[in-house]
Amino acid sequence: MDIEKKIRKLLALSESPNEFEAQAALLKARQLMAEYKLTEAELHEGNKKIKTIKTSISCTKQTNFWIFTLSTVISENYCCQAVHERAKHSKTYFIGFVGLEEDVSICVNIFTYAVDCVFT
Repeated sequence: MDIEKKIRKLLALSESPNEFEAQAALLKARQLMAEYKLTEAELHEGNKKIKTIKTSISCTKQTNFWIFTLSTVISENYCCQAVHERAKHSKTYFIGFVGLEEDVSICVNIFTYAVDCVFT
């Protein structure tokens, strides 16, 4: 069963006249929403948008290799995926992130801040 469908059913069951059944359903729905990082608005609207944001931060494998590792660590902790893109015949990689819109914007802000702290 689709997890969103299951959570919707549990939320509907939380309106039950049986107080204990309603409380148990609501508790389970909240637990699943926290586990899968869903909000009630996302369940009703289905507004999950996957977004890709490329940063202006660049590096090469020979200089500042730590930027690759930093982008990967930050992306894993904020439910995103780091993207390392380079132009054809170029040694310079540009860092980007892919994930849900809110997660990606947080990821980019934290990554940019971390790199700025190291360089300044």
